[in-house]
Amino acid sequence: MIGEPDIQIVRDGDRYAARLLGYDYYSAGEDKMIVGDADDVAIWMLDTDYDGRTLRVKQMFFPRRPELWNDLKRTLRSEVDHELLLKYSGTESLPFEKGNHKRIAVKIIDKNGNESLKTAGLEEW
Repeated sequence: MIGEPDIQIVRDGDRYAARLLGYDYYSAGEDKMIVGDADDVAIWMLDTDYDGRTLRVKQMFFPRRPELWNDLKRTLRSEVDHELLLKYSGTESLPFEKGNHKRIAVKIIDKNGNESLKTAGLEEW
């Protein structure tokens, strides 16, 4: 499979946010494009200052169903802050400022375990 996340960058003054819209893969075995929406993504990670070599995850999101947090609560055997966890369960990142490299990287892992990465320069936004 060859593909990448479908993202949108939103700018508000000096601050940015990334939105995960879904992903596209080309399946060579099936010789077709596979289009998935954000609900098919198990986890997505954001590096807000990508240097072109190393992905340094600054924000991590779990866009799938909120009931997954109940599994986390059981696993941790502790209380979880639901308001805080809701911030990390969506398809829009928390606001961030442009870093020194002026690039971001978004890595996704879909529900089937397929990984893909997309980078974007913030200069054009």
